[in-house]
Amino acid sequence: MILITTTVFLLAFLGPVISVSVNLAVYYESRCTDSRKFFLNQLSPTLNQLKSSINLELVPFGNEKVTTSSNSYHYSCQHGPTECWGNRVEACVLEQYGSVQTAYEYSKCMFEPENFKDVEAHARPCAQRLNLNWDRITTCVNGPESDRLMERFWKQTDGLQPKHTFIPWITVNGQGSATIEQQSLANLTNFLCSNYLPGTAECGNTGNSDYYSSRYLPPNFNRYNLNPFNAWG
Repeated sequence: MILITTTVFLLAFLGPVISVSVNLAVYYESRCTDSRKFFLNQLSPTLNQLKSSINLELVPFGNEKVTTSSNSYHYSCQHGPTECWGNRVEACVLEQYGSVQTAYEYSKCMFEPENFKDVEAHARPCAQRLNLNWDRITTCVNGPESDRLMERFWKQTDGLQPKHTFIPWITVNGQGSATIEQQSLANLTNFLCSNYLPGTAECGNTGNSDYYSSRYLPPNFNRYNLNPFNAWG
């Protein structure tokens, strides 16, 4: 009886333990400067702080254009053919290893070098750094499996509502919007803590629902009138 009374008192004193999570999807591409900035400056520190509260999804497709001929799909990328190849490599890591954490670590490794746009130079070393089988990855990239992955990611990206107007494009719990995009690019941790994870132990005192800073965004930024193939980065 004393034990029960003590437990009830402690729960009343400490307050309820809040345990919630959010589904965070990142639509990005392998040679995109803005995707790199988001991974290194926003996504990485946010995952470090909120890792147990985030269900991460990665979609390495971005602004690829798709044409059809002879019942097959052909892809062209915003930053050239090597970006299409890099997207396939990162998609195959995700598929082959079935771990979004592994895929995230691999993509982060690819973005870390200053000359990150040379994806062919970094793809194999990043696999070796993470103890991934490079032959297994390239078999996927050069075979029909990567075609199936690109078709899946194309249809998923094309099916976004509202349509993406920028890469990286961020959705939270399946929802995307200009506000979600702006505040995710500005301060992802603060945005999630303020709007989706208030009161959680991981957020602590982080989070201010009025937070937004334009200093993180480029000059003359207008998300409502933005052609993704002419976007900065």
